[in-house]
Amino acid sequence: MRLSEMAIGCEGIINNVAGTEKVQRFLYSIGCYPGEKVTLISILAGNYLVRIKDSRFAIDRKTAQIIELGSVEQTIEDDNLNHPHRDSKQAQL
Repeated sequence: MRLSEMAIGCEGIINNVAGTEKVQRFLYSIGCYPGEKVTLISILAGNYLVRIKDSRFAIDRKTAQIIELGSVEQTIEDDNLNHPHRDSKQAQL
C-alpha cells in the first residue's frame, strides 16, 4: 500500500521510498525511511499532513505516492485529528 492510499488516522511502517535521489534525500532528512512509522493526520488541498516521529509535515500527492507502506492500522479517532483541543473548548462554553 502507498501512503496516498492510506485512510486518515492510520499508521503504517515505511517499506520503501522510491523517486529520484533528490526526493529520497529530502524524505530521509525528515525521517521518512524504511522501518519508520508514519501517521496520516489529514488531507488538505491535495497535501498530506503526516506525523513522522514527533514532527508533522505536509507532502504533496505525488510524493505520497512514492512512499510504500507495510502494515497499516487505525490509530487515531477521526474526531480528534484536526481538533486536538476540541473537548476542552466545548467544556468552556
